[in-house]
Amino acid sequence: MNTTSLDCLHEWRENITSIPNATIWHMCLKQPNCTVKRVIIQLKDLFVDISHLSNSSPLAYSDIIVLDYIANGQQISKLKGNEKVSLKFSKKLENITREQVICLFLDGNQWNKTGTEVGSIEGENIECLTNHLSSFTMVVLKAGKVSESNKVALKFITYIGSGLSLAGLFITCVVYIVLYKDLQILTTSRHLVHLNLQIALGLTQLVFLAGGSVTNDKIICKVIAILVHYFSLTGFTWILLEAVMLYLKLILVYDGEFVRMKNFLLFGWGFPLLLVGLSAGVKNDAYGNEQWCWLSDKDGFLWIFYAPVIIITSVTLVTVIAVVRVLCIASKSEGADAKKRIISAARGVVILFPTLGLAWGFSVIAVNHDAVVWKYLFAIFTSLQGFLIFLIYGVCNAEIRIAVGRKMGYGVNSATSNT
Repeated sequence: MNTTSLDCLHEWRENITSIPNATIWHMCLKQPNCTVKRVIIQLKDLFVDISHLSNSSPLAYSDIIVLDYIANGQQISKLKGNEKVSLKFSKKLENITREQVICLFLDGNQWNKTGTEVGSIEGENIECLTNHLSSFTMVVLKAGKVSESNKVALKFITYIGSGLSLAGLFITCVVYIVLYKDLQILTTSRHLVHLNLQIALGLTQLVFLAGGSVTNDKIICKVIAILVHYFSLTGFTWILLEAVMLYLKLILVYDGEFVRMKNFLLFGWGFPLLLVGLSAGVKNDAYGNEQWCWLSDKDGFLWIFYAPVIIITSVTLVTVIAVVRVLCIASKSEGADAKKRIISAARGVVILFPTLGLAWGFSVIAVNHDAVVWKYLFAIFTSLQGFLIFLIYGVCNAEIRIAVGRKMGYGVNSATSNT
């Protein structure tokens, strides 16, 4: 503990911490004889538990600095204006980058990084800056999993790919809406399922592109994270309904398409709304993190998304296997034209289901493994979804091509596709 008067404050050494001169002068009302006390306690080589802040453990034991000032009989807790105090910690490891360092203060019985930041890293010291006084520490984590060059490349792939994917989805949706009367003659419920899947995936891409990385505004980021959660689940739900619709078309004789479609619409949009509404209502503070506007990975909250996806994907897989079984039987018993129609009908869901499933499968691996290849695979497969829908349900769909030809006044061969 050091005690001095305000006019002798400059005599204190600043080898461990700087002095909050402006705050002390304000507390002392600029009285030169004001008594100032400083308490510094330094503890060496202690284990710091940051499991609530990061999945990584510190690479070395940490030092703790307890810092308090008492001016004019009052303890200083928060510094005046924009003033900050620097604290110097010894660097215990070589080749440390700023991204590996976290400065923390003891908030109750847990470490918190609010109001602290990393300063300079020079020689044997690492500097932490803070705008309040408390007990402080500095921890060094494992080197970042993604280098800056890879971050730029992943961002480029994600935004360019998602932009192209969104454009493909938008064009396909417009074509379906414009050609609604032409397509109504055909299997309407199937086209409505296609359209709803496109809308769900398109809204996911749109919301993400519009503000997926707007982390500086907590409210907006929270809203975006909730919307991305909802539309992502909706996309998986409509893939399931694609498979169910195909199953009903191929295996069961089922009448009342519009009655069934009402049930599909209710489940396709209502089921994800129920799940997301419950999770957001119970723990809305788990939406949004420092990297991007998505679910927090703390306390296993990501499973509020992964668990329903695994269940939906499992049911979809069983349905797809049943459909493939019918295809195998049909390939032996049906004629060439019938086989072609059945294969065309199944093509969409058989291609899209693995793409959507693999994309989020790679995301689970990317979160839990260091290899950057998984992050690239997640970015690429996510970006491919809209483009594949544009190809399968638009460009490669003979039904759509014929309807477009009629609209434009061209004579088109009447061969049909059931995609």
